[in-house]
Amino acid sequence: MIDEWIQRGRQKRLLVHSLERPLTFREIRDEILRIDPDSPVQLRDIWLLTKKMEMCGLMRCVSDSKEATGKVYALTEKGKNIVLQVYGRRVIPDPEGIDWNEYGWIARAKARREVLIEFERKDRESPDTAWRACDIRKSINVRYPMGYRDVLGIINELLAHRMIENSETKGRSKLYRITKDGQKIARIMQRTPELNPDSP
Repeated sequence: MIDEWIQRGRQKRLLVHSLERPLTFREIRDEILRIDPDSPVQLRDIWLLTKKMEMCGLMRCVSDSKEATGKVYALTEKGKNIVLQVYGRRVIPDPEGIDWNEYGWIARAKARREVLIEFERKDRESPDTAWRACDIRKSINVRYPMGYRDVLGIINELLAHRMIENSETKGRSKLYRITKDGQKIARIMQRTPELNPDSP
């Protein structure tokens, strides 16, 4: 019965195909639009479908956020089995060692997400280098213009959440580096979890 229900309706099919990993509502919408740019799906549609799929035991919330836009959802084992049976597609296990509350907090604000990802990219390019706020801003401005004070404010937020850390001081400038937890979240967001931050 459930496998027949999940095949009915374009939006349901797009929803289950989007969930290759745990995602927030906005990320689900963005992934659906990546799969099908012509989809008319709205956040409210995703919310309603998610609730129905939760009731069927196909999806679950993996975070404790009280903010709707910060909640993170994933397919249950039952949901993954249904996807395999109906569509012949195997869904990989959920990434381990991720604080999904922190993930949802970062995903909720695009600017916050962009700053964290930029730290991870720079760390990948130069693992032994720490960065100033102005370095991060300069790199981000190529794709997402931000003011210096905005970047600095986000850096302070990421410090408080231990996604980045103070490294040293160069002259009057503070230098920062991404933490292991920050790496994990940034890499999941970029779909590069195979870059294991716990490896030597």
